Amino acid sequence: MYTNILVPVVFDHDPAGEQSIDVAQHILEEGGKITLIHILEELPAYVESQLPLEHRNRLDATKAAKEQL
Repeated sequence: MYTNILVPVVFDHDPAGEQSIDVAQHILEEGGKITLIHILEELPAYVESQLPLEHRNRLDATKAAKEQL
């Protein structure tokens, strides 16, 4: 039926995630491709300030990459 399927997933508490992937596999043509996509929300500043330094450094690197893009 379909050769390319995009499936949005939520990794943190989505009981329907596995079901969505199962449906995608069922309707996928032989040789087709399933792509999973997960979007992370931006953390509020008050949450960022409470994170350990190594995590804040990672967030800073992510922000720098976004600015370059």
